[in-house]
Amino acid sequence: MKGYQLKITIKGSSPPIWRRVIVPEKISFEDLDNVIEYIFGWTHDHLFSFVIPKERIYFNGPSEAGDEEAVQEGIDRWFYEKAKIIYTYDFGDDWEHTILVEKILDYDKRYPQVVKFKGPNMIEDCGGIWGFYDVIDQAEPFEMEKVNEYLKAHMKFSKFEGSTYPEDYGLPYSEKEMYEELRKYLKTMAGAGGEENFEDFGELEPEESLEEVFKNYKKDDLLEIARDANLPKPARFKKAELAQWLKNSLLESGQFRKVLTESTQEEVGFFQEAIEEKGIYIQAELVSVSPLLSFYCGLRDGEFLTVPKDVEEKFRKIYTGSFQRELERHWELSGYCKSAVYLYGVISLEDLAKIYRGYEHKKITAKELADIAARYPGEMTVKDGYLMEEELEEVDLYVRLLEDQEKLPYYLPMDKEDFLRYGEVECQEPDEHTLPMLEFFSEEMDQDMPHSLILYYAVLDSLQKNGEPEECASLAMEYCKETRKGRKIKLTKIIKNLQPYVRTWENRGFTDYEVEAMRTEKQDASRVLADSKKETDKDCKVVAFPGTKKIYPNDPCPCGSGKKYKYCCGRKKK
Repeated sequence: MKGYQLKITIKGSSPPIWRRVIVPEKISFEDLDNVIEYIFGWTHDHLFSFVIPKERIYFNGPSEAGDEEAVQEGIDRWFYEKAKIIYTYDFGDDWEHTILVEKILDYDKRYPQVVKFKGPNMIEDCGGIWGFYDVIDQAEPFEMEKVNEYLKAHMKFSKFEGSTYPEDYGLPYSEKEMYEELRKYLKTMAGAGGEENFEDFGELEPEESLEEVFKNYKKDDLLEIARDANLPKPARFKKAELAQWLKNSLLESGQFRKVLTESTQEEVGFFQEAIEEKGIYIQAELVSVSPLLSFYCGLRDGEFLTVPKDVEEKFRKIYTGSFQRELERHWELSGYCKSAVYLYGVISLEDLAKIYRGYEHKKITAKELADIAARYPGEMTVKDGYLMEEELEEVDLYVRLLEDQEKLPYYLPMDKEDFLRYGEVECQEPDEHTLPMLEFFSEEMDQDMPHSLILYYAVLDSLQKNGEPEECASLAMEYCKETRKGRKIKLTKIIKNLQPYVRTWENRGFTDYEVEAMRTEKQDASRVLADSKKETDKDCKVVAFPGTKKIYPNDPCPCGSGKKYKYCCGRKKK
């Protein structure tokens, strides 16, 4: 028998409120709802739903309309390692929980078990996550031992034998594989995974000191770390002396702050998780590209990341107060800069400041954004009051691009998370319009998935910058060393078909399809950004492209069929 180790986190909680729980296989989504509601202190007084991201599939609890999808569907098909499922409780207060399937393990019990937790029980009808912090002192503490006693006594689930969706409903397996490889390629995977037992790693204690880690390195490796960290050239030390010198240099407060400032929020998140968990399982490739993780951590068996105790002590002294707030502000602003550069290629700092104020309802100046951009040479630059991708600075290419963009608004998703996602992954993820090209590279050009993705993003990158389909096809064929004319003709046709659905700089992040829709509806571009004279947060608003408005499962389908969205366009067709 097997079980699923889940980490369930309340979205928006800071510090995070979460539960790590093991649930048995062959249970329904309704069973899982019962588990979640009990371990977070919910009272079953409100509706709930599960969402399988990307696949646009919803499983709801019983409602006034008699929906009982969660009762009828088992979890197993959707629960694979690193899968993420969204659970929402109380559609008024909108309590969203992120369910991460950390690993699949051997588990011979038919009841769930909480193995770790952080944060108290939740409070009903308090106005959502922000209202919760106003009354958090009233929250009851979470008592894991008592909770597990109750789960063992009252939640012994029989094996679920109900109906499941047919295999051709939702993503076929080949597409699911593509999405899995995509997640790896974009390095969004949080690290935990593999077949090893989580608790086995957890029994290992982190090293006492960074010097102890360095003693296992070759001398040349230590010298390379010193060079990569831009430390002064070390003296002619023996290996033991070099290890001690390097440890002292890296743990100097100014040097440690510098590395933290240059790290991404994800890297610092992995670092903190390794401290809290006494080590985490993580991809070695992820460590190798991160100075913070490769300089300051130990990596056992090439996969288990630990933070030495002296490094942890130094980090806790540094990562407090104003420095922590400075880093969080930096990450927030850099996210807006990266997303804007990806979507638009070039944007005035004043316009980006308005977009930021519209999403965040907080003050920001053009100078602050320019200072952030200066920290990313090679990715972006500022010239004449414009933020742009660095290549556009050459021979003033950005001027020509601005002329092409002149009469268009900026593409702005309704939710800021969707906007920031473009900066995080620096790509437009595959959908029903662009997947055929990825399938072509994988199935007909005999490329493995990593190389298929390289080709896929190379073509999208070229189209985004106004490349011609035939030129894109030629470059892809050359990369594959493919000379058959018929293949090139087919690939060119595929690229032409997907071209209207690619977000381009020329369209300020819109697709050709969306631009045509706007023209048809005669939308006024001036609605998208607040009037430049309205500088206060109260007046600054972002009006998103209507086509991106969030539609909930039980809303009427916008296609006019008269059905609920989840039973119509919200459900992927067979």
